[in-house]
Amino acid sequence: MPIFAAFTHAGFASNFPYIGQVSSDHETIQPVTLPGQSSPLTDLTLLILLWDTVKDELELGDKLSLSDVELKAPLPYRDVLCVGKNYMEHAAEFHASGYDSSDKVALPSHPVIFTKRYTSIIGPYDEIYSHPEATQTLDYEGELGVIIGKAGLGVKKEDVGLNGKGGWVWGYTVVNDVTARELQRDHKQFYIGKSLDTFCPQGPFVITADMLPAPHLVEVLTKVNGQVRQRATIDQLIFDIPTLVETLSKGITIQPGDLLATGTPAGVGFGLTPPTFLKPGDDVEISITGIGTIRNKVMAASQRPAKPQPSILAASAMKGIKSSRGLTRLRSGKELYVEKMGTGPPILFIHGLGGTVNFYSPIANELAKTHTLIRYDAEGAGRSPISSISSFPDMESFAEDAADVLQSQSIQGPVPVVAHSMGTLVAAHLAAKHPALVASLILLGPVKALPEAARTATFGRAKTVRTKGMGAVADTIVAAATAPYCPSIVTSFAREMLTAQNAEGYARHCEALATAENPDWTMLRGKPILCIAGVADKVSPVANSEGYADLVGHAAKVKVVKLEDCGHWHALEKPEEVVKAIQQFL
Repeated sequence: MPIFAAFTHAGFASNFPYIGQVSSDHETIQPVTLPGQSSPLTDLTLLILLWDTVKDELELGDKLSLSDVELKAPLPYRDVLCVGKNYMEHAAEFHASGYDSSDKVALPSHPVIFTKRYTSIIGPYDEIYSHPEATQTLDYEGELGVIIGKAGLGVKKEDVGLNGKGGWVWGYTVVNDVTARELQRDHKQFYIGKSLDTFCPQGPFVITADMLPAPHLVEVLTKVNGQVRQRATIDQLIFDIPTLVETLSKGITIQPGDLLATGTPAGVGFGLTPPTFLKPGDDVEISITGIGTIRNKVMAASQRPAKPQPSILAASAMKGIKSSRGLTRLRSGKELYVEKMGTGPPILFIHGLGGTVNFYSPIANELAKTHTLIRYDAEGAGRSPISSISSFPDMESFAEDAADVLQSQSIQGPVPVVAHSMGTLVAAHLAAKHPALVASLILLGPVKALPEAARTATFGRAKTVRTKGMGAVADTIVAAATAPYCPSIVTSFAREMLTAQNAEGYARHCEALATAENPDWTMLRGKPILCIAGVADKVSPVANSEGYADLVGHAAKVKVVKLEDCGHWHALEKPEEVVKAIQQFL
């Protein structure tokens, strides 16, 4: 069964980690894509959640040398569940150390459970910050990490198999439960002493549960500066893994992707004679049979982590996440950037692929004299963030977002909808799904579902921007979408709008367009429709606009306006003529 890891690669558009499948010899890694998606997976928890459905259909990307990638923490998005005093010899050394203020006896009668804050999580080879202002007793604890496979409440230990039986245990990884001993002692509980930034290295790999050898063969081995400090097998656990799962699920629902650190063997720093704590420059290496080795150096006391630990931001971590300041929260829970200007009857504006609210800026001031303009950046475009790591929008979800934008502005409809390029397909889906919201359609360069060759090219563009960034496609798009003699200020504006896009958000929009289906055109039959076509438009030629009446099946309701010397960026290239056409139509 597969081995997984979280990683970044210098050739990718950003340092946002992907989930990859690692070869059995640990030489290569391939980005993992879920079936039906073309975007590489970025959240191991999603894979765990869908495992039974997708495990035999995972799509793998190009092989990358493991030496060319940077491995990251596989499960950085939530607090880690931990167990204390779970090896007999360690329980004894802890009790005798003077740092155990949690119990009066050495051997616990029940599992000792605590959590480590998710902000303590770092990658398998990242440096540990010594926190000299907080502790002088920095210690290590090598542990087996158990990854929960499904949600459960009141799980019975006899139903939990180490090899994945019952689905409760999905996989395993390596954890270093770094600890500030005096904080653990003085606060009389474990949380603070265990949760300082950088105190939870994890990785480097994740194996599925069926890959773990028998417990008596699974060795936890810790070395400091090459010297063996801890060595034990997991059959020596006081409370075995099934018992821990049963304990944790009594009255508390465990969740897929929960990480449980099962406790550390004897041989920690305070157990040595004399006690020997970690100091700057020390190398800590923890290996577990069948999984791999994490290696973390203690950074110099004068150093600090490059940024507050970390950039993880819980379960909403994603590429291009942005502050919610200035965003409008929709009833779906998504937050989008919405602009409202002008007075009078409302008009909704929907931008196209690579666009933002700024696409309509050249026509906004004039139209705002007589109408209230509602413009917004679609999810993942402009100032609107991707709503979640697993959010892959399509035409229907874009249409629902448009309906929610109207609702957020207390607009019941029907309203005219102005849309450009891919946005015209969104507008058509909106009109078909919510006809009561749409009074009329004004379509700049209308498009329909792509033919097969165009779908393939659009998927290819998504891959390009993910690996090379927006700059790799911006000039080509601008050249193809503008008229030959378009003013340089227009092409510069268009290029700036494109290069400022979130590459991952743009890639997901490409995929939405590539997989788009047409709406039920008959639902548009009673709507007045204005198609504005650029005569020099190579993306949506005049024939698209002229053929719209045939799609809808009601020629009397469809009007076509042709703009000479205009390409695909109508509102930028010919703003006065676009305004005139809209005003006359309305």
